[in-house]
Order: sequence, then C-alpha cells, then structure tokens
Amino acid sequence: MLENELIVIKKAKSGDHEAFTALYNHYVDQIFRFVLIKTGSHHDAEDLTHETFLKAWQHLPNFNDLGHPFSAWLYEIARNKVIDRYRAKKDSISLEPEFAASLVSDENVSDQVSLNFEVAKIRLAMTELSELEQEIVTMRFINDLSPAKIAESLDKSEGMIRITQHRAIRKLKKILDNESDF
Repeated sequence: MLENELIVIKKAKSGDHEAFTALYNHYVDQIFRFVLIKTGSHHDAEDLTHETFLKAWQHLPNFNDLGHPFSAWLYEIARNKVIDRYRAKKDSISLEPEFAASLVSDENVSDQVSLNFEVAKIRLAMTELSELEQEIVTMRFINDLSPAKIAESLDKSEGMIRITQHRAIRKLKKILDNESDF
C-alpha cells in the first residue's frame, strides 16, 4: 500500500495529476505483470495496462473507498479489460515466445528456448484452471502478493484463498505430470 494512500486518492479524485501519477507509479508494475500473465503478450499487456489506468483516471471521481484496497479496484478494471480483449479477438491464449524471453536476461539461446517451452506448458496448463484459480496463482506467484493481500483484493477470506491456491497448484502439478507422460 502506498504511504498515505487515502490522502493521495482524495487528491487524485479532485483532479491532482501528481497524486494520480504517484498511484500509477506505485501500481503500474503489479498491474502490468497481472495482465502479462493473462495475455502472454508484452504488446497486449502494455496496451491493456495503459487502458486500465486511463479508465481509472476517467472514473476516479466515482471511486468510493468501501474498505477495499485501491489495488482491488485496479485489478478489477484490468481483469475486465483482458476479458474485453479476448471477447473482441475471440482467439485462443497466445503462447508468444517474447513473453518467456522477456523473463530472462541470459543470452544463452538454449536456455531461452527451454524457458519458452516451459512457460508455454505452464500457460497452457493454467487455462484448465478456473478464472479464480488463475487469478490467485497469478497474484500470489507473479505479483508476489500475500494470501492476506489477495483476500483483500478479491474480497474473499484468507482461508479460502489459501485453500484455492493449494488446490490450483495441485491441479497444475497433475496437469503437468500428465503432459510429461506423453
């Protein structure tokens, strides 16, 4: 959470560009990673992250603090932007190599190819999880949020988040183990 976040939000709601910039700078990396995992495309993640913050800026005067973190509102906007993009494209999930290549800085091509293959397998396996399971796994392991923060963001109990995460990881392991049998 951003220091004095409620004050910064109040200033941003009144049109203070610097306050909104502080919110943007604090949350942009988290939202970008969330969207990148959902789309698998750097280009789409950049576009949708931009659209998320543009919509947040446009609708900020309507934002009401109901006890949920500001990040929950941003994740909801991002989630809806991803859904809208998939509906518009009606494509299957992209397994773009650029996604995996962006995760490594090592110039070893063999390592990059191997990583691309592993990431593609995991992304494909993730599609077999429910939307909630995908979100929890993404928020936990990509955005490195605690179960408590995830629960807060999704308005669920921490226990439910932990159970769902555990089940999702078991499902992924089973899916990936079954793939390796072929």
